[in-house]
Amino acid sequence: MKTEHSVVIHRPVEEVFAYLSNFENMPNHEQFVVDAKKVTDGAIGVGTQFKVIGKLLIWRPAAILQMTGWESGRRFAFKSLSSPFPVETQYIFEPAAGGTRLTIIDDTHLGGLLRLFEPLLKRYMQRRFSADMKNVKHFLESGRAGVRQAS
Repeated sequence: MKTEHSVVIHRPVEEVFAYLSNFENMPNHEQFVVDAKKVTDGAIGVGTQFKVIGKLLIWRPAAILQMTGWESGRRFAFKSLSSPFPVETQYIFEPAAGGTRLTIIDDTHLGGLLRLFEPLLKRYMQRRFSADMKNVKHFLESGRAGVRQAS
C-alpha cells in the first residue's frame, strides 16, 4: 500500500533534513511515537538503526528501523526490520520558495487478512501522515526545534 505526502516547510533544507533524519526527534511531531533511540554506533547513514516505540490505544508496538538510502541534505530511506507491518519509506528534500519541500513516500506491506482492509487503512494512513506533516511543519517553523544530532 503506497502513499505519498508533501508539504513546504519554511526552514532551510539542511535544517529540515538534519532534524528528520534523526529519528530520536520523532516523538516531537509524530502522534503515535512515544520513544525513539539510536541503537547503532557512528554517524547517521546507511545501516543506522533506531528502535521506535509507538502507541495505539493500550498497545505499545516496537520497531527497529534501518536506514537503507542516504544522500545528505537530499534524501534518506529506511525499512522496518521488525515491525507489526513491513514498511519501506523515503523522505525527499528539495529547495522550495521560502524553504524546503518535503515529500514522503511510504510503502506499507499488508499481508493476509489485512489486505481486505487496505482501502480503510490507506485512508487512515493518509490522515495520519497529513497530521504528522502539519505537526513537523509547525514544530520546525515555530523555532522550538533545537536540532538534535544523534551521537
